[in-house]
Amino acid sequence: MRKLLVPILALFLSASAFASGDVEVVSFTADKTSVTTGEDFTFVARLRNNGPDAAANVNVNFLNTHGEAMFVLAATPAAGWQCSTAFLNCWTDSMPAGADVNLTYHATAPADIDAAPFALRVLVSADINPGNNHADLPLTLTASAIKANLSITASGRPNPIPRNTLMTLSYDVRNNGPQALNDVRVVVHIPVVNLPKTFNGDGWTCTPDDQLTTTCKRDQLAASTSSTVSVRFTTLDSSTRVDTRAHVFSAQAHHDEDVSNNSAYRTLAFGDAGDWSRILVPFPASETPGANGSLWKAEISGVIESDTLPVLDANGCGPLEDPCAPPPLNRLFDAADEYLVFPSDGPQFVYVGESDADKVTLATRVYDASKSSTTAGAFIPMARDEDFETAGFSLIAIPVAAQYRSMLRIYDATGADNRDVELTLYGDSENTPFLRSQIRLRLVDGHATATTADLPLYPASAQVDLTTLIPSGYTAVRAAIRPTPIDGAPGAPAMQLWGFVSITNNETSHVTIVAP
Repeated sequence: MRKLLVPILALFLSASAFASGDVEVVSFTADKTSVTTGEDFTFVARLRNNGPDAAANVNVNFLNTHGEAMFVLAATPAAGWQCSTAFLNCWTDSMPAGADVNLTYHATAPADIDAAPFALRVLVSADINPGNNHADLPLTLTASAIKANLSITASGRPNPIPRNTLMTLSYDVRNNGPQALNDVRVVVHIPVVNLPKTFNGDGWTCTPDDQLTTTCKRDQLAASTSSTVSVRFTTLDSSTRVDTRAHVFSAQAHHDEDVSNNSAYRTLAFGDAGDWSRILVPFPASETPGANGSLWKAEISGVIESDTLPVLDANGCGPLEDPCAPPPLNRLFDAADEYLVFPSDGPQFVYVGESDADKVTLATRVYDASKSSTTAGAFIPMARDEDFETAGFSLIAIPVAAQYRSMLRIYDATGADNRDVELTLYGDSENTPFLRSQIRLRLVDGHATATTADLPLYPASAQVDLTTLIPSGYTAVRAAIRPTPIDGAPGAPAMQLWGFVSITNNETSHVTIVAP
């Protein structure tokens, strides 16, 4: 599948097509053979390009067997190289044949301890001889006698955040004890180039490491106390998401038994609802057994009719795709395979930039795979923003028969959980309904609801089997769905409703769709 092949192909290309030098790890040494948790130490990787040509796009990563964070105190790159102050990573565009360089890091050991032996590893990518491009450095790691549990949490203006406005992002740093710590540091990473930022906090001194990363320090943080450091900046003049992160650590040797709370992540969503057009995917690609041995499948197809990639959220990039391989242009594709929809148990929205709304088309087909040679199934309508109604909707002339199974599906585009709609069913008389009932709409459990501009990623929804509600003797009915006012909450946002009925003939597996 494409999602598995992309990273493999990228690896082969980087190792063969773009590299013509043999970069060898000549030595990998440290100034200590034994370290305690959180202790600072220095390590040096010596690299040499044995040729025959220059090595292009050389990337060097420093890892450890525990997989835990080692925080940078200082980096010393060789001439022509760059080394990150946020990650243990160095790189150069070109390393000439015969070049011999040292890359030096002053960092902290992991703050927790593991039963397995501890070792560092240096790994060089973009190399034609992978046999000599890595080295391990075993070290003895022991628990420090000083114990303290650092934690950090982020807070700020809730999404959506208006464009071109001043905002503050605050980090609450706490030492949960039992002992005090010296030289406490917070590394803040906001991945926006040329974004002027102002840091402040009582007792903190903040210094930019580069355009994206700033390190703030304080001399001490007593046990069972907290201190706040804040960053203030003007938001972007575009609708986008920015994934920020911050890490807290101490440059003093110490043992932190819970490092899971040493990092804080916060997504900032700039923009408003008017920047986006939404396409509802009524339910995900799936396979569901049905009556009489049927196997119902749902497939979601798509096409982008454009010579340039439109703005999309989700962006069509899977977790294994590095670099990103977006959906193809002007060609039919499977939306699930292209990561344009998320695997889930419920409905969801695909967001398209408003100016690109007419470039993206999606289609959901449901069919009985056991009878695919005799029935093509049916296409489910794909609602867009303009199809949702605040006043509700009606579905007319819904066929009724003993062999039919009629499923009503209702969606609220506001994504508000636990609100009710009123279902009214009419038969022979349009003046007197034979059923009136309250239906509760819910969000799929465990799913996030925020996307760019805080629009819901998942609508609230409900499905109702009408078959059990319709008395015998009818040949057709009408269903009216109306929002129910919220008692005591007159200012609640108006619901935005849309829905349809899918009617399955259990004898023939033929599907009929009734939509507004």
